[in-house]
Amino acid sequence: MTILHSKMTILHHNQLGYRNNQLGSRHYSKVKDSQPFLFELLDTVSILHLIHQPIVFHGISDKECEDMLEDILLGRYQFSPILVQHMGYEEHESFAQRDTVVTSAYLGLLRYYPKKKEGYLTFSRPSTEKDVLFIHALEEVLFLDKSAWGYTSLDSLLPEYFSEIKNGMKGVNRIYRLEIDYPPEIGHFLEKIYLLPKTLIYQYITSFWNLSYIDENGMCPESLKGTYTVSDIRRIVMNLILTDIFDDEFRKVYPGVVFTRFVSQVIIGTKESDEVLFNEEKGYALLKSLGLTGQILSIAKGDIPIPIYGNKLLYIDNRL
Repeated sequence: MTILHSKMTILHHNQLGYRNNQLGSRHYSKVKDSQPFLFELLDTVSILHLIHQPIVFHGISDKECEDMLEDILLGRYQFSPILVQHMGYEEHESFAQRDTVVTSAYLGLLRYYPKKKEGYLTFSRPSTEKDVLFIHALEEVLFLDKSAWGYTSLDSLLPEYFSEIKNGMKGVNRIYRLEIDYPPEIGHFLEKIYLLPKTLIYQYITSFWNLSYIDENGMCPESLKGTYTVSDIRRIVMNLILTDIFDDEFRKVYPGVVFTRFVSQVIIGTKESDEVLFNEEKGYALLKSLGLTGQILSIAKGDIPIPIYGNKLLYIDNRL
């Protein structure tokens, strides 16, 4: 079971002298015990605003941040649609000066899509500075269980993933790559994560998961079809869900079968000595029983390598 640790891992208040201005302090006692993740979210929004206001959050005053905390606490905060823009190469310089572009880029929420529309640069970002602040805070809170162990992002887990593949797949005679699809509706799966069901964090995650897209004119034209995002929240949430739903079930149904997972990609190795047989048919049956979908590809010794995360190729070494 995944337990998101309630830790003040971003920055300690006594180091910042943060409590001196009491920004949002009245909010904390209301939810610290009953909704620890909401407490972390409120606290993280406040700290990020304090730290970054001199650099990027000029448009959010202390009073506006306090009002924002009140809205978050009462479940009234509403995300705006993700802002997507296709632009010509000559527009790049002016684009960099637009509202929320600098803020989004500074906090890692500006996304670039090189192949969405031929001849254009395509970017996505939050529509408002408050959304930038909220989304970045939510991302940090959801990643606390990993950051507490020194990881800085999901991608910082990749070396461990590659190491588990290298060491765990020794002696296997077939390798399966399972790509699990992101479910269109996330609520049912979130209910299985400890302490999340029926909380405001649950509400805000589902709201973010279903965000629509608009262009700078507030329209959603045909050219915006596709998938866009502005943070790692979807991947972080997917990782949390699969830790509880998929990993635990796989170990129970296929004890002794070697597997490792990075977000939605699962690598499974089978041996002739395995007590329980795993194959494509059983893999799809497992996904169906969990309410998930995906695609399975397998290779044996001598087969063409298959691509995995990190632009790497995976194959079975005949010497092993």
